[in-house]
Amino acid sequence: MTRTILRAAAALCLLTALTPAAPALGAPATTIGGYAAGTLAGSALADDKLTFGVQAATAKKPDQRPYLAYSATPGAGVADFVAVLNYSEKPVAFKLYASDAFNTATGGFDLLARSETPKDAGSWIKLARNEITVPARGTAIVPFSLAVPTIVTPGDHVGGIVASVSTQVKDASGNVITVDQRTGIRVYLRVAGELKPELKLENVSMDYLGTLNPFGRGGLTIRYTVRNVGNVRLAGKQAVRLGNLFGTSLRPGDKPLPELLPGNSYDVVVPVKGILPALRTSATITVDPVAMPGDKDPKLFPVSAKATFWAIPWTLLALILALLIALGVTIVVRRGNRRVTKLKERTA
Repeated sequence: MTRTILRAAAALCLLTALTPAAPALGAPATTIGGYAAGTLAGSALADDKLTFGVQAATAKKPDQRPYLAYSATPGAGVADFVAVLNYSEKPVAFKLYASDAFNTATGGFDLLARSETPKDAGSWIKLARNEITVPARGTAIVPFSLAVPTIVTPGDHVGGIVASVSTQVKDASGNVITVDQRTGIRVYLRVAGELKPELKLENVSMDYLGTLNPFGRGGLTIRYTVRNVGNVRLAGKQAVRLGNLFGTSLRPGDKPLPELLPGNSYDVVVPVKGILPALRTSATITVDPVAMPGDKDPKLFPVSAKATFWAIPWTLLALILALLIALGVTIVVRRGNRRVTKLKERTA
């Protein structure tokens, strides 16, 4: 039985400029390019010491650029270089390819798997070589070109260049598995034209969880989707404002929004503690768009969405109901006793 999986350290999902592809024994499973990555038994990992990276370069050597970034007009071309670095103690044969970038459901940066055909920036990149063998502790410089189509939408187009290594190993059950380790570098291209930065909030929902303490406070889980409906990369700062019978309070989001690529979305979950069960409560979610480092501040107005929920103190209501029932029973019993007493007095 033969299976194919993709395997890499968690940092590979980020595809930063120089990310050694060194899978860690016992590392948690992650997702790369839509394929589930797995962990093999230590005896099967003959290439655990295989470590490599991809870095921006000149024609002679790697340079210090953290990513590849270009500005161009429709129909223009760009020529540049990447370096493939082999930190291992033996020669390694690499496959090189370019692909489109996307945001994962959790906001991470990833590239399409090699089996998927790129349709945007990844398809415009042509590498001088698609396969290369790099000697032990060596570096290979690979030229590439980027040809911008003559008909293309303005704004940001994002992709990446990837080096991958495939090895066959056996797992604990004796199955032959093809392990694809990969790492790469991001490619950012901004095409000249009208820029339209814009974020949108969608799918807002709220779940209130009360407490058994009749005088305690509950928790709130807010879920919403931030979608980049513009044509430039944006990040954001989020905040939640709660309002009830006792006024309003501002709760900052649990973390800043990550880099969101055009046309992509990010599902946000914001837990809020200490919610007073004050019956009908409103929540206003606000996201303040933020330019990526190096970009001009778009000076956009914050986007917001509002929803209401019921924070009902069920335990307190149940306690009050129980007290009312007890009080009612006490009154009825006392009235009954009084009637019995009066009846006895009359018959005495």
